[in-house]
Amino acid sequence: AQMAVAILAYRFGGDKSVVEQVLKVAGLTTGLLLGLFVLGSLRTKISTPAALTGLLAGFLVVFAIWLPEGFGVFAKPIPGDEASMTLFGSTVPKWATMALIAWPWFALVGAGTTVTVGIFANRFGRTIHADQTR
Repeated sequence: AQMAVAILAYRFGGDKSVVEQVLKVAGLTTGLLLGLFVLGSLRTKISTPAALTGLLAGFLVVFAIWLPEGFGVFAKPIPGDEASMTLFGSTVPKWATMALIAWPWFALVGAGTTVTVGIFANRFGRTIHADQTR
């Protein structure tokens, strides 16, 4: 499995090194885990559904930030036009195939979103107490 990740990173990495590609994937996941750790370390008890809501929100935000660059792997330059590329048969501006932020920030954005949404979901979400379940 590790060899397959390395081969895919090399194949789809373009001009980026395999190490940079692996660290980018690590940035996608470690921020989410850090956010869960912070939620579990708080003095206020965070419910499991609230923590999972924060985790899902953190993943969606980081994925949305990474997505333009992910599609950019499949974009092909247009000869003679430096500002545009073709992506799945459509012409798109070159900036639309780049990441919104640099990959080292993925962990911070993921952790921050996970913690923030988890706290709000815990505070404003519906809670079920043991005496209410039957």
